[in-house]
Amino acid sequence: MTCRVAHLTSVHPWTDPRIFHKMCVSLAQSGYDVHLVAARGPAPAAERIQGVTLHLLTRPGNRLQRMTRTAWQVYRKAVDLDAKICHFHDPELIPVGILLRLRGCSVIYDVHEDMPKRVLDRQWIPGFLRRPAGWMIALAQKAAGAIFAAVVTATPTIAARFDPARTVAVRNFPSLAEFPEPAKDWSKKKPTIAFIGTIDSSRGVLELINGFAQSNAKSHARLVVAGKRQGGEYDARLDAAARDLNVEFAGYLDRTGVQRLLDDSMIGAITNLPSETANEAISTKMFEYMAAGLPVLTTDMPLWTEVVEKYRCGVAVDPFDPAAIARSLDHFFDHAERAIDAGRNGRTAIEQHFNWAREFAVLLNVYDKLSAKTARVDANGSHDR
Repeated sequence: MTCRVAHLTSVHPWTDPRIFHKMCVSLAQSGYDVHLVAARGPAPAAERIQGVTLHLLTRPGNRLQRMTRTAWQVYRKAVDLDAKICHFHDPELIPVGILLRLRGCSVIYDVHEDMPKRVLDRQWIPGFLRRPAGWMIALAQKAAGAIFAAVVTATPTIAARFDPARTVAVRNFPSLAEFPEPAKDWSKKKPTIAFIGTIDSSRGVLELINGFAQSNAKSHARLVVAGKRQGGEYDARLDAAARDLNVEFAGYLDRTGVQRLLDDSMIGAITNLPSETANEAISTKMFEYMAAGLPVLTTDMPLWTEVVEKYRCGVAVDPFDPAAIARSLDHFFDHAERAIDAGRNGRTAIEQHFNWAREFAVLLNVYDKLSAKTARVDANGSHDR
């Protein structure tokens, strides 16, 4: 009998690359009956997409509704589905996971971010409460790690916070199915620099624009910034910096739009500003640029620098030095053969080391063990999983 599994999120859109495109689709392809419960995202074209059955809830109007009403809706839908394995993706769903565990479900807690550290940057939390909130989250996560059947984390650094006996790191590396061999010859590409990601002050978008403004490339190239804008003062500063430059704010792009932009581009830029959390994990976008065969312009944080230097796939610069950014952009545009070599090196690194197939094998092993365990439990007529 096919094992039914449910992925649960109240925060992420159903189109989230890690949740839907990687985990859910891969599990469905491996023979699991996969259901995804989510409260955000564009209206789907069908109830069942790529073998995954979608259950979209009413979108919450604010954070309080999301953490109360929506969390309860997620729980009720999970109960209705009667899945053998429930895999939730948001720390605010820890109570939901506990309730499902008490009902006999095998529960997996997926930790996407180092929340005890990330909470220190949350502007909506009063400053004097952030550190205590971080301690509380750390305690809650550690307790959760002892309750649930398994913990899956996005980085090895986060995994170190939990019991190693029941914790695995499953990193957000690109799927080679989503990024096949680059379709366009370099000579047919446009002189484009691509930046894809959240557009806020921590991502170094303003610094990238200032560097582009000092480059010789500004006369013939364009910078495409793809991602949702946050509004407010930072957006005004971006508009002022981009004035009279060939900078395009492309807005949010779906996965097809991302592929098209990268296929057209010559350079992938990811200029996140250094921080305690950024230093411990490499942006998924950097690996997607490499998968698309693009040379990478990235921040000179230790882990990021190690990758571009070891695999000779780009250059790491100080994001606060616009002249260094300008020199790096000009270097790639002025030396096409070096840019092509860097792109090829990055693609090879993805194929050999940083790809989703290797990570999914780790996740699938967790699922297969839990599925076998629940099958034995059901055969014995017990509900204690």
